[in-house]
Amino acid sequence: MSRTLCAFVVLLLLSCGGFADPFLVVSDFDDTMKQTHSEDFKDTVKSLADAKDFVGLSDVVSSLVANSNLNSDRDDFVLLTGAYTILRPFVEGFLNKFRYPRAELYLRGKAEAWGSIYDYKTKALEKIWQQYGLPMVLIGDDVQKDPEVYIDFLARHPEAVMSIHIHGVKGRPLPGGLQGYLTPYEIAVSEFAFGRLELNQVLAVGNTLLDKNVSRQDIFPEYMECPKNFNFSEAVSNLNSAIATQARQIESRVARFCRHRFL
Repeated sequence: MSRTLCAFVVLLLLSCGGFADPFLVVSDFDDTMKQTHSEDFKDTVKSLADAKDFVGLSDVVSSLVANSNLNSDRDDFVLLTGAYTILRPFVEGFLNKFRYPRAELYLRGKAEAWGSIYDYKTKALEKIWQQYGLPMVLIGDDVQKDPEVYIDFLARHPEAVMSIHIHGVKGRPLPGGLQGYLTPYEIAVSEFAFGRLELNQVLAVGNTLLDKNVSRQDIFPEYMECPKNFNFSEAVSNLNSAIATQARQIESRVARFCRHRFL
C-alpha cells in the first residue's frame, strides 16, 4: 500500500442518493474492529479475553447505521467474520464493550471449519445479499481475504456495493485498484463525500482520534504499518474547511505517533 494516502481514496462504486436510500453496513471483525495480529485460534481466543479495539471505528459504524434507514425489526449491521461460532459470546461481549450497534453475526460453524476463508466469506456475502437485498458499505482488512472477497463480489453484483474500505494492517498490494485506509477518519470523510455521513458525525470521529487519552497503540499497534508520510488534507481541502483543518491535525498526530519507527 502506498505510504501517501488520500482521505477518500477508496473505491466509489455506485452513485448514492443520500439518507433517503437504505443501505447495509457489513464489517469484518479481527484486525478491522479488534486488534488481533494472529490467524491462530488460540491467539485469537487470548486476544478476545483482553480485547483492544481500533479507536474510532465504532463511531463510524454507529453513524453509518444511524443514517442507513433500515427497518427497525432488523439488526443494525452485519458482522461477517471468520471467527468460529464457539466464540460468539466473546464477539458479542466485544461489541457491547466498545458500543457497537446491534449486529447479525455470521460466524464459521463446523461445516465451514475446514474450508478456505475465501469460500466461506464469499458464500456468506451472497447469503447476506439475498437476505437483505440492500446495497452495502463493506469494511474489512488486508490480513486475510477481505479485499479479494469484496472485489469479486463487486464484479458479480455491481449494484450491491456502495463502497469498500480496507484496513491497511499489512500494507500489502490490493486487488482491483482498491486502496487501504489507516484510520477510521478516512472512512468517515469518504462517506461524507458520498453523502452517507453528516459533517458533525465526521468531526466527532476526528475528535475521538485527537483525544489526548488516545495512544499510538489505539490506532497503530506495533504489528501494524505506521506510515512515514500520511497526507490527505490536500485531497479534502475543497470538501469542507472544518474537515480540512481537522485532517491536518490528524496528520500531525499520526506523524508524531509514527516518528519513533523511523529513528
